[in-house]
Amino acid sequence: MEVKKHSRSDFYPTYKKWCEAHSFPVSAEGFFPETAFVCYNDEIPIYGIWFWNTDSMIAWIGFAVSDYTIDFRLKNGGLDYLIKEVVTYAKEMGYKTVFTTSGTESVIEALEKNKFIEGDVNVNQYFAVL
Repeated sequence: MEVKKHSRSDFYPTYKKWCEAHSFPVSAEGFFPETAFVCYNDEIPIYGIWFWNTDSMIAWIGFAVSDYTIDFRLKNGGLDYLIKEVVTYAKEMGYKTVFTTSGTESVIEALEKNKFIEGDVNVNQYFAVL
């Protein structure tokens, strides 16, 4: 497996197609950061995740998605590997913490395999739409 860094404009069309195949909601391209990472198995893209650079010691990752059309056997281990490589990148960039949220069991399992720990529990998210 291999992980490649992509720009938002390069990855967003793929991300949108993958989300639609899963029947996930799709946010507009402008909601996402300039950086995405994609895990490939034999040059076939299988998983992707967004990476928000910040001006602090915390990086934010989120909205992991896979290619729904790819057989599970080809994707097996890909999310774990993607998260591992993204965390390595964050360390190399000088970040001390990587933050994310998830309620999806397969994502939670991959996070825990990569030494993520659960933060706050029973906390709601709040957004102000401008």
